[in-house]
Amino acid sequence: MSLKQIAFFNHKGGVSKTTSVFHIGWMMASLGKRVLLVDCDPQCNLTGLLLNYNHSDEYPFEKKGNTKSLTV
Repeated sequence: MSLKQIAFFNHKGGVSKTTSVFHIGWMMASLGKRVLLVDCDPQCNLTGLLLNYNHSDEYPFEKKGNTKSLTV
C-alpha cells in the first residue's frame, strides 16, 4: 500500500486553505480513500468544521487555568 501526503501551507490569511482542505478531504473520503486531516492552525477552524463547533459554547480545545491547550 502506498501512502500519499498532501500539505497546504501559506502564511497569508483568507486564501481558502481551510475550506480547500475540508472539501478535498471530504471528496477523497467519499471516493473511498482513507483520509486524515490534521489542523495545525492555532485558530482550529478546520477542527471546528469537522466537529460542527458553532462557537456558542466555551472553546472546547483548551483546559481551564494555566495548563497547556488540547491542540497540536
